[in-house]
Amino acid sequence: AQGSELAKAKQICEEMTQAGITPDTTTFNALLSAYCSAEKFEEAIEFAQEMRTKRVEPDTVTFNSILIANAMLRKWDAALTVFEEMNKMKIKGDVLTYNALMSALANGGKRERALQVYEGMLKEGIEPDDTTRQFVA
Repeated sequence: AQGSELAKAKQICEEMTQAGITPDTTTFNALLSAYCSAEKFEEAIEFAQEMRTKRVEPDTVTFNSILIANAMLRKWDAALTVFEEMNKMKIKGDVLTYNALMSALANGGKRERALQVYEGMLKEGIEPDDTTRQFVA
């Protein structure tokens, strides 16, 4: 079912483009979410690159999807790069951002670095949730 939903979402995006409607950040985020729900993490990352070529500005939701995809693929180094890019663009992360980054680091065996990210999260004034607490337990 998830695969067919993804196919439908991709078709709608394609139809929008053919009709001369440029997909916006919300449209791209919906598709990124569909890719992640269908566990198509590599495709999600590729799709995020397409967003740039169409000059659509990413937001926190966009970056969270990319971070989750990298975490699921155990690409902690790519997740760190994405997080750094997010900071350069002055896009503020939320608890999901930090949880996804810590997950990527933990999955990659970088527990110490994940704890540093946790400390940074606290310094930013972001409240940990139950998922966050699992990383630092």
